[in-house]
Amino acid sequence: MKKIVTLLALCSFFVSAGQNSSSVQEQKQHFSNYSFTKESDWDNLRNTNDHILPASTARQAVTNASNCTLSNKRVFGWHPYWNGSTYTNYQWNLLSDFCYFDYTVNASTGANSNSSFVWSTSAAVTAAISNGVNAHFCASLFSSHSTFLGSSSAMQTFINNTISMLNSRGGKGVNIDFEGMVAADKAPFTAFIQNLSTQLKAANPNYEVSIALYSVDWSAVFDIPNLKNYVDLFIIMGYDYYYGGSATAGPEAPLYNFETTYNYTLTKSITYY
Repeated sequence: MKKIVTLLALCSFFVSAGQNSSSVQEQKQHFSNYSFTKESDWDNLRNTNDHILPASTARQAVTNASNCTLSNKRVFGWHPYWNGSTYTNYQWNLLSDFCYFDYTVNASTGANSNSSFVWSTSAAVTAAISNGVNAHFCASLFSSHSTFLGSSSAMQTFINNTISMLNSRGGKGVNIDFEGMVAADKAPFTAFIQNLSTQLKAANPNYEVSIALYSVDWSAVFDIPNLKNYVDLFIIMGYDYYYGGSATAGPEAPLYNFETTYNYTLTKSITYY
């Protein structure tokens, strides 16, 4: 199985020491208050809340650079559902993989609890596939991990749903974004990923499983030796090394160490994994 370690810098979901929630979790909590299912509603929200996203009328059309090729690179981009129709300005020739965010895992049942996640009808997913870009969906779980990982029925429901969803739209894979896990989740999470991958490959050997890895695996949750033969893409969530609560100001995605006491950087994350 092909293994690729991908670095996601600047727009990831890293939870640092002392930080209660990641950036994406905070955004998700904010936008979940609206429960919109139509792109037009998200666009209207953007037009009336300039502090959230630029108004769609202010966006400038972009032209694909014909001399740009991805070659053998994988460029993996996430599209949160609250971005509405912004995908119409994406430079598809610069993306190999498009990930629709997010299937919110119900820890008790394994079903999706996010009414705004409209994978089956999403025009953004349609646009990605039409432009020859692999379409994935992101499944998130930010709490109650032990409940989900301890329920065989919930995990199987999720796996069944994943296969059905990928089959229905010609999707490429599922991205697992389980944030805030602790050491006790290591073994059951590993077993879940192994089972998920085995069943997905049985349904279609071309389906992929990717995992969003923490920039700093504080609790040593990710058992890479026992995951590497089941995971196609390991994606390092490479940002928020410094944030609003940090004791010292610093870059959110430092390449190299410039301090003596706090030395977590992108380079260290890559070396660790």
